Amino acid sequence: MIFDRWQAPDRDSPTTVGFEFKVEIGTQLDAIMRAEGKRGTLDGVVKTSSGDNLSRPRRWHKMFERMGLLYPDSDGNTQLTDLGLTIRSAQKNAAKEYRRLLAKQAISVLRKYQLRNPADILDGGRYPDHCDIHPYWALWKAAIELDGKLHWDELNRELMWVLKHSDLDAAISKIRRARLEPGYDPVTGGGPVTRLRERAYDQSSAPDDRDPSGQVRDQKTTPWFKRAGLGELLMVMPGRTGGGYWKIHDDIIDLLAQEVKSAPVYNAFETDQEWFSYFGTAESLNSSYESETHEPTVIESCKHLYELVLERHNVVFYGPPGTGKTHASLNLASEWERINGAGSVFKVTFHPSYGYEDFVQGYRPKSDNPSLFSLKNGIFLVAADQARKIEIENKKVLLVIDEINRG
Repeated sequence: MIFDRWQAPDRDSPTTVGFEFKVEIGTQLDAIMRAEGKRGTLDGVVKTSSGDNLSRPRRWHKMFERMGLLYPDSDGNTQLTDLGLTIRSAQKNAAKEYRRLLAKQAISVLRKYQLRNPADILDGGRYPDHCDIHPYWALWKAAIELDGKLHWDELNRELMWVLKHSDLDAAISKIRRARLEPGYDPVTGGGPVTRLRERAYDQSSAPDDRDPSGQVRDQKTTPWFKRAGLGELLMVMPGRTGGGYWKIHDDIIDLLAQEVKSAPVYNAFETDQEWFSYFGTAESLNSSYESETHEPTVIESCKHLYELVLERHNVVFYGPPGTGKTHASLNLASEWERINGAGSVFKVTFHPSYGYEDFVQGYRPKSDNPSLFSLKNGIFLVAADQARKIEIENKKVLLVIDEINRG
């Protein structure tokens, strides 16, 4: 089955991050985070690690994967991404100014989420080969260009049909025209002249005498807003007086306005691990958004490492445990991607069962038919291929190998 619209498989909308004067991590996310390094998809593991009886941990785990907070490593154990680690540490370091810093890092991760990726194979279906849309970025762009807000049924009727970046501007323009007409109401289909598309998702009845439109809103569109806003870090939910419009927070609207000036580039990934390595990498919280008229520069704390890698090409960090080797390499990776662009950094952690077929090339089960195998490139060949692609822009690829001694 080939999808012709954004899929809405989540139904539930977790509270990811609530941010006022302190950071409160939602119950589901906190429980799974406590299972870091273990199988956070299993009921018993989550209960033992957190003390909570979390219902359907596998489902919650998948939701948080799609929000760039965590991922299963090659052994199936839960690992936190850069953004997940930042959120967990925010509980101990909460301050007013930290909200903006956290928003910067969330934007740097969520902008990279693309509908077509190897980890989201839904009900045996797939998105068409021409699908290159980054849905969270598209949602931000629409809200920015539509007075800082977006209605849930504008998302449902127009944006959720957009599978290509080249079609996004037309959808936004249509909403803008419709909003100018007297009597505009997205729930009833738009303006009297400019009609929005049919709903991507609709229903005529609902259980327990609930409003059918409300069911569609809560189960099909709200999860997308919650994911694109990292809970309510970036966007404010409508509430009773919001008229169905999600609004961008006033204190970070300038960050998103800068972000949506240029679209993310679509990247193809062979394996789940390659995708998670790319999607979970965040900008350093110390880095700043550069003006389009200025070349990015290396921040002082990473300058010597950056120059050393450019000079030597192959660099090994060594020393006793706990001396900051991994931390330094992640800072370097964040700075490298800021300068060389998204998709210029690949990260992998060696472990005892990691083999040649994982790193270079080998046969792996097909995602749509596990009984069949196909030859897949490992992260080394994928990184080499990306290096050839961006070489024409005078950019370079960085491959970070953690625990290289295990090789």
